[in-house]
Amino acid sequence: MQIYELTALARQMKASDIHISQGLPLMFRIDGVLREAPVQYDADATRALIESMLDEAHREALDLHRLDADFAIAAPDGTRSRVNVFYQQGKISATLRLLNDEIPTMEQLGLPPVLKKLLISSASFFLLLPLPAATEVISVPLNSFLVCRSST
Repeated sequence: MQIYELTALARQMKASDIHISQGLPLMFRIDGVLREAPVQYDADATRALIESMLDEAHREALDLHRLDADFAIAAPDGTRSRVNVFYQQGKISATLRLLNDEIPTMEQLGLPPVLKKLLISSASFFLLLPLPAATEVISVPLNSFLVCRSST
């Protein structure tokens, strides 16, 4: 199974992340909980899977300097993922964040209607300050706000 087939399987299972670590079970994050993936790889196949995502520059940075590599991949079907490859306890690992194709609406996020009213009002300035630990959570609603504001 190639990386694009693996990301398709993860998306089908409603996973948000894939955690790949050489010598450990392949894990999907589903509804915030890490679950063992239905497919597993041995250590050599895991390393080959991770290395298949790397270009020469990333491979060199990882092998020579033990730096991590951050990049994005796009599957043939157009779906995208953010990738972080790194060494952990001397073994290569990767985390993939499966990106959504569409920005969720405010209603889909369960945000109160008053926020939409504020955004479409005549007010011209909004300052949204996320909590330090909540930047990932806040970034999605902020995108929804922008879509809401620009579509009115």
